Amino acid sequence: MKTGYIQQYYFESADSTQSIDIVNQFSPDSIIVCDNDGEETAFKRLDDMDLSAWQNDYSLGELWEKNVFGGNP
Repeated sequence: MKTGYIQQYYFESADSTQSIDIVNQFSPDSIIVCDNDGEETAFKRLDDMDLSAWQNDYSLGELWEKNVFGGNP
């Protein structure tokens, strides 16, 4: 019998979605928005943006739907 041993797992996933409900399940710091202007794709983390004023009135999915932080749905 082993004592004092805890096995830990780390899981990372990259997903793409068009679902507002799925976006609402995440925190801003876990989302990376991808925008393509036809020539190149830009990636930005939401934790680099100040969404605090918006989040008082809207869910993260609603902000995405309104294209506040890009990644047009």
